Amino acid sequence: MSKIFIEKKEIKFKVQETVEDTSGDEVVTTEVVTNYARVSTTSMTEAIVYDIKDRENPKQIRRVGLDGHYTNSRMIGDNIYFISNKYANYYKNMEDYEILPILKDTAVSNEIKRVDVTDIAYFEDSESYTYMLVAGFNINNNEQASTEIFFGASDT
Repeated sequence: MSKIFIEKKEIKFKVQETVEDTSGDEVVTTEVVTNYARVSTTSMTEAIVYDIKDRENPKQIRRVGLDGHYTNSRMIGDNIYFISNKYANYYKNMEDYEILPILKDTAVSNEIKRVDVTDIAYFEDSESYTYMLVAGFNINNNEQASTEIFFGASDT
């Protein structure tokens, strides 16, 4: 049985499990109560492009987002490059795909896209459980941002 309790803007999970031992002559019931919360947060680093021809009414024209926390960025000419990092959190009862990072580029779609595992490069002997996400795009066109994702290559 699982219950969710909401107390003063906090959500607490209480998982109760009943274990029965029938190996002897009598049934022994033990209740195991575990208080834990699967805290899953999503942090997205975004580069937002505005049209400021009318400085009184700037207009947002594009958002490119990388899962994780901001690390660094550069603008070279009309090209923006930025980097984020994300720890690969894994929790009990989590679906495998949930550990994969997400991306967004409004030049292509307003939907968030989960990265396919085959699109992630990795370093075999790394003991780091983090992703480094890198994106680059030109602010003057609507071509899809170029992205690269590396596992085991980032400091948090």
